[in-house]
Amino acid sequence: SEDAKYAQVHDEEIKQNLFQLREAVEANSIEDLRSKAREFIDNYISHQFKKDKEREQTLQKVESSLTSVRKKLVEVNHNMRVDHLTQAFNRMSFDEQVKKHYHLFELSKTPVSLLSLDIDFFKKINDSYGHDMGDYVLKECVKLLKEICCHEGEFVARVGGEEFIIILPDCKIDNA
Repeated sequence: SEDAKYAQVHDEEIKQNLFQLREAVEANSIEDLRSKAREFIDNYISHQFKKDKEREQTLQKVESSLTSVRKKLVEVNHNMRVDHLTQAFNRMSFDEQVKKHYHLFELSKTPVSLLSLDIDFFKKINDSYGHDMGDYVLKECVKLLKEICCHEGEFVARVGGEEFIIILPDCKIDNA
């Protein structure tokens, strides 16, 4: 709206200059016509320059805002798909990946393996050493799984408290 107000004020100035130029033409005064024509041209050029500058600044602001929004969307998307504690993918991401691999299998019959793991007696760790230690164990477990499953397309997800699923694309059961 600020841009619209700015444009409206300057459009009025241009109209006023044009009106004065018209009066000079009708007055049949060469000096007046020369003066008003020069004034009109100077004001018009100045107005166009300011308008272009304002447009450029507005575009820069919009671009900056879009960059900021894009970063936030990437961050939100990441947070939506990743377990906040372990940084493994979460259940929602796992569900999406399973659907994707199922459809790929239907189309191309490319093998895919799915490993399901959990930490035995995890409750005892939490009960004996506290939840901070339990969180540490979960993080280290994911760190280890990510080190092992480091090939392109391999997918590590935390789908429950101490339950993990690994998807190994293009991998037969013998290799899994």
